[in-house]
Amino acid sequence: MASAACAPPRASTAPVPVIPAPHTAVVGDGRWILADSVEIIHADQGNAELRSLGDMTRQLVDASRREPVRQPLPADPVTARIRLRIDPSMASPAGESYQLVVTPDDINIAAPAAAGVFYGLQTLRQLLEAAAAQCDRRAVSLTAITIVDAPRFPYRGLHLDVGRHFFPAAFIKRYIDLMARFKLNTFHWHLTE
Repeated sequence: MASAACAPPRASTAPVPVIPAPHTAVVGDGRWILADSVEIIHADQGNAELRSLGDMTRQLVDASRREPVRQPLPADPVTARIRLRIDPSMASPAGESYQLVVTPDDINIAAPAAAGVFYGLQTLRQLLEAAAAQCDRRAVSLTAITIVDAPRFPYRGLHLDVGRHFFPAAFIKRYIDLMARFKLNTFHWHLTE
């Protein structure tokens, strides 16, 4: 299976557990292991969006384990790394494309804009969730894989009609979070009749 798992994967033709299915996914050799300390690196320290995405990465990694992982201290050996990078040379119409590369040493997410890094993180989230579910959050690891993806359609959205049926604010926030998780980019909110 070209997915996340606790034990080495068995030979399988199962697709990558990512929704929507990525444009290309090539399985490599080895596994990236979620260690007790994970270093999250973003190349442009001055970019506020990238710093915010780094914080989101920390939350995703913490959610994949029973206990939070820690940022390594300067003297600690680093056993796991996640790198986030904005690379304008990876041109895409809306900047929503991304490349996610998982190797035994690190995970790299590169995109032409912050939106692409965000979508790459959503793919990483789905891979980590699949791994955590299989392992009961113990010894989480990901199969080495290279995923290259870009949206097939510029408008990807959901409609919510609250004109006649009201929903609490918590429901609306959860709705938008789930849309983002599955890389939908437009929230059409029907407020009144």
